[in-house]
Amino acid sequence: MWKKVGTVLLLSTFLVGCSEISNTVDDAKQQVNDVKNSVDYAGELQGIAKDTAQVTSDLSSSLNEAAAKARESTNPEQALDQQVEKLKENGTIDQFNQELDQIDQRLAGLENPPQELQNLSAKLEQFVNQSEDITRLLETDVSLDTLNRLGIEQAGKLQEAITNWTSLLDPFTN
Repeated sequence: MWKKVGTVLLLSTFLVGCSEISNTVDDAKQQVNDVKNSVDYAGELQGIAKDTAQVTSDLSSSLNEAAAKARESTNPEQALDQQVEKLKENGTIDQFNQELDQIDQRLAGLENPPQELQNLSAKLEQFVNQSEDITRLLETDVSLDTLNRLGIEQAGKLQEAITNWTSLLDPFTN
């Protein structure tokens, strides 16, 4: 009888141990999956940030060129209007808007950011919105002073902010 009780206790202890091992393995699998999801998500954010920085850089170059030509003119405000009109006519502004729309769609397509990346994801969305705001400057009647202050300076600051922000993803992507 004691032998049977001992066997039952031994078997019960063994089964409990197996259950704990199984739970530990399941937890480890979940952690690996969570890390993989974070790395994948961070990679997507990094790609979107790179594209946003490129569009912002191109936009900044176009703004700088338009402003420089306007400053060289005898009538800067009229020259600026002409430069902006050229950007509209040659499709540059439409191209910026299309690229930013695609970036918006990619950002919206990212679902359920991992907890540790939620704040970074929200910040990237703000950067995209700022770049869109700068592009909208070209769709309105804007003064050279406003273009310098709100367009060119903001585009430069935005590029720097995106670069600094991207470094925050390094722990997830390296």
